[in-house]
Amino acid sequence: MDTGRTAGKATQDSKVEISLTSEGLPQLFRDLAAALEGGTGGALDGVDLHGCAKLKVEVRRKDGRVVVKLKAKHEESGGAADPSGVSVRPPKAAGPKYGPLKKRLKRSWKAVREAVLAGRAPGAAQAEAFVADSERMVAFPGKGDAYYAPYTTALESFRIALKSGDIAALRSACDELERVKVQCHDRYK
Repeated sequence: MDTGRTAGKATQDSKVEISLTSEGLPQLFRDLAAALEGGTGGALDGVDLHGCAKLKVEVRRKDGRVVVKLKAKHEESGGAADPSGVSVRPPKAAGPKYGPLKKRLKRSWKAVREAVLAGRAPGAAQAEAFVADSERMVAFPGKGDAYYAPYTTALESFRIALKSGDIAALRSACDELERVKVQCHDRYK
């Protein structure tokens, strides 16, 4: 919407970088559409898209992964309404913080693993939260980069097994995810 404003306004940016497999890209764009429509952003939680003046999405392949950079630019309004009467919120923090992400991932992993060990598939919401947080986690540089590739491979096996409903394959994928996690934590914790 053009409000007649011109250059000279200060801006704030909300940014996120997500590393995922090619298969996860369609879901990311569905999350983007949901966030733009005012819903929850799934993998994009933490990026404020509401009322953004400019949105830039960059997708590129890097080291066998797809890296998506999303940048939402907001004009600062000091909380006042613009001439059209629409209030513009200041953006939230740029992307998820590592500490809270690890705590969420720990909870979602526990729920997923308990379900699989009990011989059943985890709930869709649990599995989606676990996969989304796992994808966010492997985007943090310096937090276990050497383990990201094997973790991502195991995560893809988890997704395939989950989709097919194969409990034995789910258990195998969970065992591999746990093995990689333990190795990483032994080295980086």
